[in-house]
Amino acid sequence: MRRWLFFAMGFAFSCSLVEKEDLENITPKPFDERETLIVLSERLAYLDAERKELVDGQVKYLFLLRLFDAEDNMILSPNNEELICEFIGKYVGYGYGTRGPEVCGLSYYSSFRNFGQRSLRSSLHVVVSGDIKTTDPLDELTGLPFDLKDLKKLENCHIAWEKKASGPGFEDTIWRFVGFLNERDEIYSTPSCEDQYVTLSFRKDRQDGDPLFISLGDPDARYFELSGAVWVSKRPGDGVKLYSRLNSNQLVIFSGIIPLTSHPGPSNRDRDNFITNSLNSLHKYDSLNAILHVKDTVDFSIEGNTLRIWNQKTGIQALFFSE
Repeated sequence: MRRWLFFAMGFAFSCSLVEKEDLENITPKPFDERETLIVLSERLAYLDAERKELVDGQVKYLFLLRLFDAEDNMILSPNNEELICEFIGKYVGYGYGTRGPEVCGLSYYSSFRNFGQRSLRSSLHVVVSGDIKTTDPLDELTGLPFDLKDLKKLENCHIAWEKKASGPGFEDTIWRFVGFLNERDEIYSTPSCEDQYVTLSFRKDRQDGDPLFISLGDPDARYFELSGAVWVSKRPGDGVKLYSRLNSNQLVIFSGIIPLTSHPGPSNRDRDNFITNSLNSLHKYDSLNAILHVKDTVDFSIEGNTLRIWNQKTGIQALFFSE
């Protein structure tokens, strides 16, 4: 009897070893246990996401990092999803990073990345540090295994532009946003990296699709439009507003673009697209609206191909240029 007992115990022990070995054979080795191939320090990247169908039939939403300046568009598959979700919650907000990595990845992929259809330039621009690791035969990764150590936000992106001695007139010109100016006319804040093509235009004539605004009794009322990645709408055409020229370098705003707050609240896809923009983009949009505030007088000056507009009441001024 004792002999059979020892046999049973030995058989059970051997089975547990086999099960442990089998488990190790079906699970990829953790990133931090693998050999480091390349150390990356503060490299610029786009934060992307993908819908991944795994071998076992499960569907996961995984984060990707696409390096800016890497040859062959190097793609990294990072670990540390908790860090990424915390980061998204801070720089996008609206609950993205508060419900765990699985929901966070799905939200970023479906809303912010619009199921992968938005341009990478609209993705969060980040600065990453970490180690590229060796691959494992059991990996199901799109990119190289990346042990993510640090993740920062690239807050501002400088626009390449050239100042010219001559330029177009104030109206019927597309003016591109360069940045905000301080009291010494120095640029202290440039466009957000996720919204680098912000434009402002002024015109006399109504175009197809414009709303039928009431001109408030002013026959000289004209149209202006601020365009970019951020939009707010209550009805079709609400992006177009009214202004009137007071003199050669002043205008008055009749109808203003809806100002935002740092946390506009729940998003409605028919009304706004807050959840598909970084907080930095929203804040800069808000500051531009503070210049073009309803019922305020706005000063402007043109020098060559540059336009400077400022609101003395809010104390904010911005620089634009024509391409």
